[in-house]
Amino acid sequence: MMLSKNHYNITPNGDIVPCLEEIGDPSAVKPITSIFDDRHEEKRNEFINNSKWIVDIEPGCAECNVLPICTGGCPKDRMGRSKFSMPSKCTQYKQILNELIYILGNAWMSDNIKNNDNDYIPNAC
Repeated sequence: MMLSKNHYNITPNGDIVPCLEEIGDPSAVKPITSIFDDRHEEKRNEFINNSKWIVDIEPGCAECNVLPICTGGCPKDRMGRSKFSMPSKCTQYKQILNELIYILGNAWMSDNIKNNDNDYIPNAC
């Protein structure tokens, strides 16, 4: 799915599509354009300006600490058009992401301390 204005999917034949779920689906929207079309940037911008695919994030997401990672989830899910839609997905991902960030952060700090890599460790004042 098109997660942001700068996120696209390119098929093997060069078509630019907003969502991987749309590839191979005869009922899906037409490709935005092709990378082989000289006017692909113009057509992509036209799609963005007239798009219903770029959907606002859910209320409460703007304050969420994992928004930069999840980007608000799949816009197609939020529009209710996805075959794979899971309404409670946010709660599951948020719990996993918070724990994963904590684990990876601790591992990263531990490796840097063990290797005496002071370039990445802030000085205590």
